[in-house]
Amino acid sequence: MQQEYNIEFDVDCANSMFARIVYLIRFMHTEHPDQFERFIEDINKIKNEICRHLYIAQQANFIKPRKEFQDILNKFVFVKNHRIAVLSTNWDTVIDNAMNTFGHSNQLGLSKNINTYHLHGSILSPKGLYLPSEIARESYRNTQEDLQIKTIHATAAQTIAKCNKLILYGLSLDPLDAELCQTISFVGYATNIKEIIIINPDHKKVARRVKLLMDSKENVEINGYSPEDLDTKIKY
Repeated sequence: MQQEYNIEFDVDCANSMFARIVYLIRFMHTEHPDQFERFIEDINKIKNEICRHLYIAQQANFIKPRKEFQDILNKFVFVKNHRIAVLSTNWDTVIDNAMNTFGHSNQLGLSKNINTYHLHGSILSPKGLYLPSEIARESYRNTQEDLQIKTIHATAAQTIAKCNKLILYGLSLDPLDAELCQTISFVGYATNIKEIIIINPDHKKVARRVKLLMDSKENVEINGYSPEDLDTKIKY
């Protein structure tokens, strides 16, 4: 895609292009239903290529956990008597693999793998990739696709409701992720959540967004950490 447009693509460029594709899918479904199936076939080819390249990148170790990831797990996640649930917005399965590698290497007595729920789909099912600005309820999806996505998001909301600690790592709660923000806002009504930990270089900005979603719930403690300094806690 970068070669086609002759510009340097970054994350914002990619997200803008994906959001435009979602707009076109909605438009074609309502305004040109006779051409919709062929259009979706082309979109699925793009998704297949995305997954193929991500898989290759994973296998070549080109994409991998950031250097602080294991320290984060040791300090906040792999603590005695903690039950773990992992929700990811990534398409790749790098985090899935790392969670289990680090977990077992720390001899936690895990008898089975830690499951990761991919809110936006994964490379294991290319057609199910969730593009930026998509929502769980889209009129162009068939019944099976609709049920699969709603089940994943319902599971995420129920999981969050049962937790007493929520860790946001690598999430900026970007405006493009309005639905994710709504899922996080469920925390504001969950009785079990006592602390939200934000691990982000700009945790102050993310904390402001979290506070907007919390509906002023005072008994939820919000703490921020820089990935480079996990010993310094900033209370918000």
